[in-house]
Amino acid sequence: MQYCRISVVESLEGLNEYVDQWDRLALGAPQQLPLLSSAWVISFLENCLGAEAKWKCLFATMADGQLAGVLPLVIYPHRWLGSSISILRTPWDYHTRSGDALYLEGHEEYVFTAFWETLTELFGIRFWLEMRGVRGNSPTLLLPRKKNGYWVTIQKNDSPAGVIPIKGNIEEYNKLLTTKFRSNIRWAGKKLAQMSGFNVEVLNGRSATLDRLQQFFNIENSGWKGDNGTSINRNPKLISFYTRLAQSFSKRGWLEFHFLNVEGKVIAAHMAVKFGSSLVIPKIAYDENYARYSPGGVLFWKTIKRVYENGEIREINMLSDSKWFNNWKMEWYEHIYIRMFPAHIAPILLGYLPAILEYKLSKIKIFKKAYYKLMIYKKS
Repeated sequence: MQYCRISVVESLEGLNEYVDQWDRLALGAPQQLPLLSSAWVISFLENCLGAEAKWKCLFATMADGQLAGVLPLVIYPHRWLGSSISILRTPWDYHTRSGDALYLEGHEEYVFTAFWETLTELFGIRFWLEMRGVRGNSPTLLLPRKKNGYWVTIQKNDSPAGVIPIKGNIEEYNKLLTTKFRSNIRWAGKKLAQMSGFNVEVLNGRSATLDRLQQFFNIENSGWKGDNGTSINRNPKLISFYTRLAQSFSKRGWLEFHFLNVEGKVIAAHMAVKFGSSLVIPKIAYDENYARYSPGGVLFWKTIKRVYENGEIREINMLSDSKWFNNWKMEWYEHIYIRMFPAHIAPILLGYLPAILEYKLSKIKIFKKAYYKLMIYKKS
């Protein structure tokens, strides 16, 4: 077994030397998620942490200097019955819906064990590790659930995510859609095409500039999200988070904007990331004044068609779940919520056993309402 050195970084400047190798690990990982890249994690650490949270990022380096693993962690102090425990969480919130470790292929268990040994050096036995939104094909899920002297694990299903696997051809995909839905999208497309200035812009590389990001913010803010205060434009932290993301993705050549234009204005838009073999669309928006013409649906159909014609992408990943995904016959991939506890009495009593009890109670009808209230409180 090769020698593996673990470095613990606690400053944004200290992350810079790992960025290039980190992104190569993320691009080569089976999850194909930009959320695991240095660009996304650094933007999260800069903009999305609460005042009480601290963070550390663990890097595993082989003897030849090759980066073999990355584990970013946000640290939350926790007290239970007068005892202090550190809860370590990979980055996760409703804008960062997957937190996971990265590994050099073939070294997964070895690297994670080295990470775990480092955590016990840093925190003793008074901690546990949580990873939310772990994609179902993640190597983390292949780690043993129980490892003598190291950890015990609880896993449960988290919110799934919708994807369109790009297989066969566009005609075969089109046949999956219902006749009524196909007809509605076709009608809407014809009506929009009759309007002046109808066109679809696909901006990537150097053309995906930050002034177009502001266009996306503006259209997202124009509808119900702006009215109820949940749009990016209404939250300075989200403006900073997505601006930092866009800057980093643009620099790497990953950023895309898709705009549907009519009558001299943008009426539907995607902020997208071309990441390895995936086209990831974390944010969409449309002008509600044109809602009867389904501008979002027309733009999404044209995006699917372009991806099929291009031949480089293997899936369109929406990162989240929504009822309208069913119209597009998306497939659902699993997200898993993992909690790992040191195999010692304190974390088992304070974390592992209460977590099992919480999970069991959540399955009993009479306790479900209280359970979901608790989970909403935890997420807030």
